[in-house]
Amino acid sequence: MTTAPAGSRLAKLLPPSLRNRLMWRRHRARMSALRRDHPLRYLFLEVTRRCNLACVYCGSGCTGREQPAELSSADFIEVARQVASDFDARRVMVAVTGGEPLLKDGVFDLLRELHRLGFPYGMVTNGQNMNPALARDLVAAGIGSISLSLDAPPEVNDRLRGRGAAARVADAIRCLKEAGFEGKLEVITTVTTPALPLLDEMRRHVAAMRVPLWRVAPVMPIGRAAARPDLVPDASGARAILEYVRAARSDGLLPSPEFSEEGFVGHRFEGMVRPYLCQCRAG
Repeated sequence: MTTAPAGSRLAKLLPPSLRNRLMWRRHRARMSALRRDHPLRYLFLEVTRRCNLACVYCGSGCTGREQPAELSSADFIEVARQVASDFDARRVMVAVTGGEPLLKDGVFDLLRELHRLGFPYGMVTNGQNMNPALARDLVAAGIGSISLSLDAPPEVNDRLRGRGAAARVADAIRCLKEAGFEGKLEVITTVTTPALPLLDEMRRHVAAMRVPLWRVAPVMPIGRAAARPDLVPDASGARAILEYVRAARSDGLLPSPEFSEEGFVGHRFEGMVRPYLCQCRAG
């Protein structure tokens, strides 16, 4: 792990009570403006429920098959064109998700059109079918951010997500870097109960792959996870995640984890576990 930039720490020099008041004052003003103007800033395109993994705690219950009513990539392109005609595409961040979006027929046609229309866009992928050619195609399509799912150090990750899954994520990162990807690269970790005591080991693993950004959140009891309560952290487990993130964000090392769930997490953690206060930026 390396040292984090010092500029973002300046606000922490203020007395905690003053910092807290200023933080919530700005937040209330920002939320009031959002309620008044209601600008479109985020657009999520869940392009498929098809996935080449079958994680035992998948919140979407994804399988190896597309759902019967899924839109085609051509349909999504028409949606993107309509949004671009009604809004300033340059100010709308598009997140392409799944399932595994890289399995969607015609997905590169969609990505190239998002870029042509002027949308900043990114993708959440499990990285399992990444290869050098595909990585070069993503770079050529103008993708700005790529989030790779990796939920624990390799042994535990593969027990939950499938044999070899962690190694393929590492290969995906290497392919993207060799292809010249210069956008936002991050690892997203869905924390299950077996992974709770391994957060520090996981942080070292992400650092070893030279990935600067790391988002974490507890698995939610939805989808297949609803049938696996043994994998869902209880209240003390969720608090342990928050305590870990809070401490890790102040130790000056990279990656500096970010708690990614949008709900209110209490005054002990708000403003400390992520660079924004409780809000759903897509809702």
